Amino acid sequence: MDYVSFSYKLRNLLKMPPSKVIKKVNNRINRKIIDKINEKNDLKRDTHFESNLRVSYSFIDYRLLDASKIDLKVAEYLLDMYLNHYFDLLGSGYVRVDYNIEPLGVERIRYNMSPKINEFDYEGKWLSKILLMSHVNYSKNIWKMISRGYTPIDWNIDFKSGFRYSQKVWYKRQPIGKFKGADIKIPWEISRMQHLPQIAAFSLVFTEKRDRIINEFKNEVLDFSMANPIRMGANWACTMDVGIRASNILIAHDILKGMDENNILDDEFEEFFGNFIYEHGEFIIHNLEWGDGKNNNHYMSDICGLLFISSYLERNETVDSWLAFSIQELINCMEGQFYDDGGNFESSTSYHRLSSELMIYSTALIYGILKTDKRKALKEYNYNLVKRLLPLDKQKFNLNNERFFPDWYLDRLFRAGLFTMDITKENGRIPQIGDNDSGRFFKFSPAGEFITIDYAAEKYKNLEGYKGRKEIQEYFDEDVLNHSSLISAVNGIFDFNEFENFAANYPLEKSVIENLAKGFKIKKEYKENKINTLEEDLKLKYNKKTVIEFKDYVDKEINTDNLEFISYPFFGLYIFKCKGFYLSIFAGGNGQNGTGGHSHNDKLSFELNLCGKDVFVDPGTYLYTPISERRNEFRSVKAHNALIVDGKEQNEFISLFSMKDETRCSIIEYGKNFIKLKLSYRDVVIIRGFKILPDKLIINDFCNKEFEVNFNRGERYSNGYGKVSRK
Repeated sequence: MDYVSFSYKLRNLLKMPPSKVIKKVNNRINRKIIDKINEKNDLKRDTHFESNLRVSYSFIDYRLLDASKIDLKVAEYLLDMYLNHYFDLLGSGYVRVDYNIEPLGVERIRYNMSPKINEFDYEGKWLSKILLMSHVNYSKNIWKMISRGYTPIDWNIDFKSGFRYSQKVWYKRQPIGKFKGADIKIPWEISRMQHLPQIAAFSLVFTEKRDRIINEFKNEVLDFSMANPIRMGANWACTMDVGIRASNILIAHDILKGMDENNILDDEFEEFFGNFIYEHGEFIIHNLEWGDGKNNNHYMSDICGLLFISSYLERNETVDSWLAFSIQELINCMEGQFYDDGGNFESSTSYHRLSSELMIYSTALIYGILKTDKRKALKEYNYNLVKRLLPLDKQKFNLNNERFFPDWYLDRLFRAGLFTMDITKENGRIPQIGDNDSGRFFKFSPAGEFITIDYAAEKYKNLEGYKGRKEIQEYFDEDVLNHSSLISAVNGIFDFNEFENFAANYPLEKSVIENLAKGFKIKKEYKENKINTLEEDLKLKYNKKTVIEFKDYVDKEINTDNLEFISYPFFGLYIFKCKGFYLSIFAGGNGQNGTGGHSHNDKLSFELNLCGKDVFVDPGTYLYTPISERRNEFRSVKAHNALIVDGKEQNEFISLFSMKDETRCSIIEYGKNFIKLKLSYRDVVIIRGFKILPDKLIINDFCNKEFEVNFNRGERYSNGYGKVSRK
């Protein structure tokens, strides 16, 4: 913990009543004692569960999935990569992930920590190199279930830097952010298993490869379990990832089980699989990322993971209580993390996608379970089995109502889809506001383009020295800023023509949702968000005028007669758009109720796109913990299209995932082609006005102090986590 973070927390602690301080200190001491005892026990025993439960429910009929728009060239390319264990994750380039990795490095930082296992003996003696002896016997038995000739994946290595997280170290003792260049998000990302539902989807179009795909699914799940004993290593360090992993494995299993004509997923595997999924549920319920008033996308992911687990597992008293609890908390997450206008409280357009995916897929699944005998669980559950689980008469869901959820819940979910549709630029990408860690819940339809290996290394600084896979000289560059698939998913529940037209190229996501929800649909109509609060204009001493001539960037005339003004006042995003023109302005608060965990100093910053060409952009994120100065560089006001006053940040940074809540934004006036906004923080007052004319954009800036107008024309730009472009 750095000095700023420590001093800030100390000041907050001193403001509390003594009784509350004592309680917090005691809780912390108790947690440390309990953790020490649990760690000691886990280090000397086999930590696996025996539940004797099966995954006995199915919600997807693969014959009803619409794979008609999957690009066959892309699918064939990705399938070949995944089957040969090549992964391109968070700026890695396609890397063969095994126990003999030669890493590219992160900004010339490189570790040589691969165990270099060349021989995987049938008896499993090699497992003693990576596991504690207390886990070896279990893993040896799993190893014997894996197909001969299969090469294991090293699930615990950061294959960008080469830093390896040990499975011999307890999950709460993993070194997160302690070694420069090392990024625990890399093993977390591959271990989310999001490629498994994708290859399951590819089996819809490559029917001749189904058996190989099913075998790969089986082997990878066994491989993961073998190499990652519960509560050991990197892949149990974050409950969020446990939930996402379980959900992705279950969806892939549901699709593939239906087409398993040769019984590859045999009884022995299914017995193992039930236990494997159950231990994910046990882990989640005992490691919820819950904090009073501070729940975010992590907790939502925990809950959604528990929902998928309890929906697919056969019923017993424990599983029923998990199901009731996860539905209860999902509703609470919607209430606490989404605004009435549909925007997400993280103040991030990319985390909006993640949170909305979590919500839409989980909501669909709940409608599906309501058409099974699982519905009885919501009447019969024992609320004493789970802490904070309410009895039935205090729940916000209504079993007697066809819609089940409160009306406000469904309205916010619908508006979450509208939000993404409305913010999308002409080039099909969303503006980056706040953090972008490329996080997803499910990744069915790939989006991106092919470029050459040489151009990939030229385009991205992070791929300097990248040679790709010897026999393949094309690089599929995933476009994480294309969020159209989310609109398709929302369209799976909400009957809304604009969604249908907008996301026509992504029917697979819609059909997955329709399967999960077993056909449940709601007819919706568009209603414009209202702006209610207006501020009084001020006369400020210092001012500057910026004129952006369209002809300097595009050679086409832009007709602004049909300019549309779109507002998301709770989120704080204002958009002007028409054919050939797009302007978005962010005037919202720090996300996560002011803590700013995924916020940037981007107040009154804007993005401008002309004729599909990005002219002024948000910098994106690049990295979190591996290089702290890069983290702060990309979230700094100096990286945004904003005003810099006294050379200082709008909100002072506290830690890598928090900042002081100092800024306040409000709207003064607006019209069809103009808007004027106010920003205040500490002793600074700023007024920024935008006026759109047929041939130019005029920006008038006013401040009570001298200031600098900053612009980002791509000098700092990351279009996805771990990726950084060359200017």
